[in-house]
Amino acid sequence: MESLMKRVDKDAMRRAIAQAKAESPARRRQIESMLANDPFEEVGRFAARCCQSAALALKPWAPPPMSAEVYPCVDRFPTDGRVAAHELLRRLLAAGLSRFEPDPLAALAAVEQAKQPTTAAWS
Repeated sequence: MESLMKRVDKDAMRRAIAQAKAESPARRRQIESMLANDPFEEVGRFAARCCQSAALALKPWAPPPMSAEVYPCVDRFPTDGRVAAHELLRRLLAAGLSRFEPDPLAALAAVEQAKQPTTAAWS
C-alpha cells in the first residue's frame, strides 16, 4: 500500500507542478528554478499548496488539505479552516486520492462521476 500511495502522491505532485507552471510566466520561472535546485517532493508540495489554495479560494491563514492532520485535535479555533481541511483530506484519502491533489473538489467529483452507472442508449 505504501508504494501505491507514493505513486498516487507523485502523480498528484506532477499535475500540481504542471498546473502551477501554467498559472503565470512568473510562477513558471519560479517552479523551473525550484526544479533545478530543490528535490522534486519539495517542489511538488509547494506547487500543490499553491494550487489547492487557489482552487479552494482559501484565506491566507487557512491550511490546504495537503497540510491537514489525518486525526486532528479539535481546538478552540474551529474557524481557522483546520476542521474543513481535515474533512477534505479525509474524503480525499477515503477515495484513494492523494493529499496533494491540485484541485481536491474536482478530483473528488471525478471519482464520484466514475462511480455513476452508465446508461446505454436504447433505440
